[in-house]
Parts: sequence; structure tokens; C-alpha cells
Amino acid sequence: MADLYESEKLDIYDLYDSEELTIDNLREEMANDIINDGERTIIFLNNIPRIDVNEEPYWHAIWMNEYDNEIKRHEELMGYSFEFLSEEIETEISNKLLYDLVNNVTHDGKTLLYIATENLRPNVVIALLDHEAEPNLIGINPNSGEEYVKPLELAYYMDQRDLNQTDRKRREIIIRELKEKGGDIEEDLTMDNLREEMANDIINNFGLRTIEFLNYNMYGYWKEIWRTEFNKILKKVLKNVKEKGKTPISLQEEGGKKIHVILLNDLINNFTHDGQTLLYISVQENLPDVVNALLENGADPNLSGEYIKPLEVAYYMDTKGWDKSDKERRKIIILALREAGAITENE
Repeated sequence: MADLYESEKLDIYDLYDSEELTIDNLREEMANDIINDGERTIIFLNNIPRIDVNEEPYWHAIWMNEYDNEIKRHEELMGYSFEFLSEEIETEISNKLLYDLVNNVTHDGKTLLYIATENLRPNVVIALLDHEAEPNLIGINPNSGEEYVKPLELAYYMDQRDLNQTDRKRREIIIRELKEKGGDIEEDLTMDNLREEMANDIINNFGLRTIEFLNYNMYGYWKEIWRTEFNKILKKVLKNVKEKGKTPISLQEEGGKKIHVILLNDLINNFTHDGQTLLYISVQENLPDVVNALLENGADPNLSGEYIKPLEVAYYMDTKGWDKSDKERRKIIILALREAGAITENE
């Protein structure tokens, strides 16, 4: 196979004699292409090992250079030169180069699959997975030393507020393809995780994602937790129905609504790791919009755990240094809690 491309390859090498013809270079080229649209990457992957020299001359030169290097290593190992390559050896070399290409990281520690997910390129994701990209491979940020999340986690965590309908559809396709190829996530998809995520959002992000999720059930990773918990209850319901020999309930109407209420009650009327409810935290952070969203979705206004009641938090809050708008938000919270039936410990 090396002889087949010899004349073409020499011309290509002359054009790029200042470049290192390595798989690392090719990976960087593909990363840049994926950020733009990934079309060149898809064409290249789908034509390995017989890449058209006229389509991607530089990429072709890299591939053939590395291919020839692998042949030389095989020859050294065997102790003689190959006059002809068997199909088995050709396949072995191509697979080795391909695995190195798609399952190693770029200069910033990201895999091509991670970059394709990050840039919402479902067709590239599919092409990479079809060419043996590992769905759970984790890279490391060379600057911070921190691990990147897995590609599936990246898709789950993605904030959908800035995505248009087309991008949301692309994200769903990527999630489906990654899951079908064995992609997973590190964290457990439980209501406890979702509650902690919401608590952090309320404290650090004014609860914007929490409000959106409660109103529209939209935020990526959170939505996946919800689906997982919904399916857990659904399986129990179906199992119980089957054992009792009853006709299954309508899951899209009465049954689905009941499961939704059960999950919502678990999410909102339970405690975070430090024993606080989401309503308590929202009052403490003086966020009336979040308080209203929680109350409208069934938050118990008097649930306190080991802490004082939410209404007492609002009453006893230290307002020194507050401006007029802060004090107005506090009044709105007190009124909302009162209307929802909140009381103090002594009432």
C-alpha cells in the first residue's frame, strides 16, 4: 500500500515540509474543523484507509506518513521487509492509527468526541462513535489539572436557554447516540442530586435555572434526572398493575400527572445535605420570584426541619445596609408566604 501512494505522497511532503506529519497534528486539524462544521472530518473518517489525496492532501500526507512508520515498525519486529501487505496487517495498522487519532486528546486536553459534543455536531459524534471513539474517555485540562466531564455529562449539563430549537434537537440526538454506544455519567441521577443542584443555583445564580425548570421542565441535566426518576416510579406502577391484573392507567393523563406530583413533592419538600428546604434557601437569599415558583409548585410554606420556619427567616432577617428594592423584595416574600398559609412557631 505504501508503494501505491509513493509518487503522490512525495509531492505532498514537498508542500508541507515545514510541518510535522504526525497523528497529533491531524487531531488538531480535525478539532479546528469540528469547531467550524466538521464536514471535512466526517468525509475523512468515512474514507479511511483509502483517503482521496485530492480531497485532503495534508491530512492524507499525515496518514500515509504514520502508516509507513507503522509498516517499518512491523518490519523491524518481524525481522524482514514486506513485499506485499496482507489484508490482516493493513487492517491492524489502520485500526491502530484510527484509535490513536480519535481516542487521544488535543493540546487543551479534549478528545474529538468531547469537542464535537461541545459544539453540537451530531453527525461528527456519530462518525467518531462509528470509528471506535470511546464514549466515556475523559481528558484533563492542562492548565488547571482538572478532569473534563464525560461527553454525555457535557450534553446533559448544557444550558439550553441559549439554544434555538435546532440546537436542542441536535443535543437530543447526541445524547441518544452516546447512550446507545455505552456513554454514562459519573453522578447518580437522583432527586437528591437535583435538589442540591437547585440549591446551588438559588445561592449562586439567583435561581434562574430553578424557575425555568419548575415552569418548563427544560434544563438539560436536570431534565434527565427527572426522566430517570419518573421511569423508576413508572416501572413500580406497571409492576404493581401487572401483579394485580388491572388495566394500566393512562400514563399521559391521570397516571402521568400523579407521578409528576410525587416527584415534585419529593424534590421541593425534602431537605438538602445541610437540612434546608429550597424554599428556606430562597427566602434567605431574598428571591421572591423563586419563592413564588416554589409555592406555586407545591412547596410546604411551614416545612422547617431543624431550622426556623421560612416566614420567621423573612421576619428576623437583618436588613441593615439594604436598599429600597431589597426591602421591597422581602415584603413580597412575606406576603407570598402568608397567602400560602405560612405561620411562625408561636402562632
